[in-house]
Amino acid sequence: DGIDEARVPAIVAALSAGGGAPFALAVRGVGRFPAGGRKPARTLWAGLQVPPALYELAAAVEAALIAPGFAAELRPFAPHLTPARLKHEAG
Repeated sequence: DGIDEARVPAIVAALSAGGGAPFALAVRGVGRFPAGGRKPARTLWAGLQVPPALYELAAAVEAALIAPGFAAELRPFAPHLTPARLKHEAG
């Protein structure tokens, strides 16, 4: 989304050097945005039980992408899965 295709080779090169041992993820809770039920759900999410290896991977990916010119993420890393984004109000 919104990435110039000319930058894709630099992204692939930056991420190809990465690696690490596999790790397991476990779902811990589900929810929706906006929360509270006053407005229709727009996003469904599933929280994760997060092993330290996931934080290490996220930091390595961010560091690798700074070199080809991507800005560092200003928001804190919030590991989750997004199984659905709802464009229309649904039951």
